[in-house]
Amino acid sequence: MPYLKNHITSNFLAYINSKLNTNLLPNSLENIRGFVDSIIGKVASDTFKIEQIAKKSYKHINGFTKIVLYESEDKSVKIRLHIWSKDFFQDSKEETDLHDHRWSYLSLPIMGALCEKKFEEDKYIDENNIKYMYQCFPKGDSEWLNLAGYKKVSLVQKSEKIRKTGEVYSCKAGEIHQLDPCELPAATIVVTYNPIKEYARAYRNQIESEDFMHIHVPNFSPKQVHEDLSYVMASVL
Repeated sequence: MPYLKNHITSNFLAYINSKLNTNLLPNSLENIRGFVDSIIGKVASDTFKIEQIAKKSYKHINGFTKIVLYESEDKSVKIRLHIWSKDFFQDSKEETDLHDHRWSYLSLPIMGALCEKKFEEDKYIDENNIKYMYQCFPKGDSEWLNLAGYKKVSLVQKSEKIRKTGEVYSCKAGEIHQLDPCELPAATIVVTYNPIKEYARAYRNQIESEDFMHIHVPNFSPKQVHEDLSYVMASVL
């Protein structure tokens, strides 16, 4: 496991520790195993906390498991655990949708690796490279996802990077990207910040039917959350 010694990582972990009320000091953190044992292990052993977390956690439309470990009172900041199981490509489509976010975030992969591609909208329409951009509006705690309208666009790839275990990376609000696991199982801890955009953008390969415009994602049960946390701990530890 790689050591986490850089300044950005220490500040990142210090923030997570303060919000999750752990006793782990950043300068005593030697590796990912210690981090997972101290952070996720503590949550997994707290029945009440798991019940609260389950109300905000679900399987994301892009196929990964999303568990909200912490949410500020004003809901502007969240600490989330994203998990791609070893069976991810058997249960999900081969590539996830291109999209951006209303907020900026920091992410620390704790196992596996992720391939991130970033794009931008082209000034011109290439009929051989068409995407349909939908405005994506969340709807509070109900986890309904509302898509509005569509705009015909072409995208140009700007970069491609492998996000490895132990390396903190960031993504700014409004940056179009695609994130897929390239080494399974994979998991990352994400800190999302205050939204600065009214809506996110989702890019589809086709015009969607009316049924797809309003998506409901059921929340996990406490049992499912506990199983997912235990899965990460077993995989890392």
